[in-house]
This record gives sequence, C-alpha cells and structure tokens, in this order.
Amino acid sequence: MSKIAHSNYLLLSHPLSPALSAYGNGDRIKIEKVTSMEKGDISNNTKFEMNSHFGTHIDLPRHFLVDGKTLSDYRIEEFVFNGIRVIDTQNYNPIDYLIDVDVIDDDTEQRDIDLLIFKFGYSEYRDTEKYWRENPGFSPKLVKRIKEIYPNIRAIGFDLISLSSYQSRPLGRIAHKEFLSQDILIIEDMNLIALDVKRKLHKMIVAPLYVSGAEGAPVTIIGEVK
Repeated sequence: MSKIAHSNYLLLSHPLSPALSAYGNGDRIKIEKVTSMEKGDISNNTKFEMNSHFGTHIDLPRHFLVDGKTLSDYRIEEFVFNGIRVIDTQNYNPIDYLIDVDVIDDDTEQRDIDLLIFKFGYSEYRDTEKYWRENPGFSPKLVKRIKEIYPNIRAIGFDLISLSSYQSRPLGRIAHKEFLSQDILIIEDMNLIALDVKRKLHKMIVAPLYVSGAEGAPVTIIGEVK
C-alpha cells in the first residue's frame, strides 16, 4: 500500500525506480545525482532518463496510429474520471495468455461509466520476472464488447505491465490499435494493491508527465474512494 494513502485517497501508480522492470525486460529508468550537498554542492539535483512507456503510464493514440492524437491534443480535464467501474478479475483464468470477452459481464446498472479498471492481482508480482514475462494480454475483440456496454468509455486501466502479452506481441499490437482508434486511452501497469474492489472508486485523476506531443507518458494516479 502507498505510504501517502490516507483517508479516502489512494496512490494507484508505482513510484518510479530502477527496481521496476520494463515491458520485455527493456531499459529501466536511470536516476543520476547531478549535484549533492553532501559532496559540497550548493543544492541537490537529480537527472532522470527513461522511456515514455515506463512504469505506470498512459498510451495515447499516436503510440500506434500515425495520425493519432498526442498528449497535447487533450484537455487537462479529460484526465479526470468520475464514472468508474472496477472489475475484480483476480480469479480470471486466461487461455494462452489471452484475456477474452468473457472477462466482462453485461452490466445493466453502470452503463454511463467513462473508465473501466480491471484488477487481476498482478501488482503483487511487480518485483518478479513473472510480471513482465508471463503477463496476459487483451484480445482485440474486447473493444467492440466494451463499447457496446459502455458507450461513454474513455479509458481502461489494469495492473498488468502492458495490454500486450509478451507471449503474443503481434496480437497485442492489433489490440492496441483497436482501443486507440476508438479513442480509448490505455493506462498500463497500475498499482492496485491498495484498491479494495468492494469500495466505490468515486473519482480518479490521471496526471501525466506533460511532454508536448508525447504518444505516451508516465502518470501519477490518485483515486478517491467512498
């Protein structure tokens, strides 16, 4: 659980650290002390070097679409979500690492939501090789299913390192394009350990590292629960 979580607020993103693995065991964040008061410098200063899709981050349409929207094309209020449904998928068993349409039921009470969160329970594996090597991925068929049930959907989020399974990357690229072409943003690598699926997630703020023209960016996520 996040150390800063208190009362009705939860931190739902992983703190950036070289301890975090990247998709496919790619490059991790590099953190370098530029100046140090302990070494006689007048101030402390740190330099960060990382991929735009590292840690808890958001995928924007330009990530897989040549003419897709970038971070600069969104209003800041579009990263605030008030209609949220959290689906407990901790007992879901994907076949061949594929999350198919049966992961979601035809909910008749929450059709006006704008954010759908899947809790697979994978946050507990975040510091292990299993997290990046054996992650399930979403089927492209889910896009149509989600849009049918939730016509106002604007984003999905989950506690997996990527929408793409490491075992089925070509299919994962298709799934990315399907979601992003429908302007459904993808929030990957969420930290959902502190989120009790029985509590109502009232609001969620997804604050991206605001890089002009970015196709994706690390995010800090704050959830308000009732």
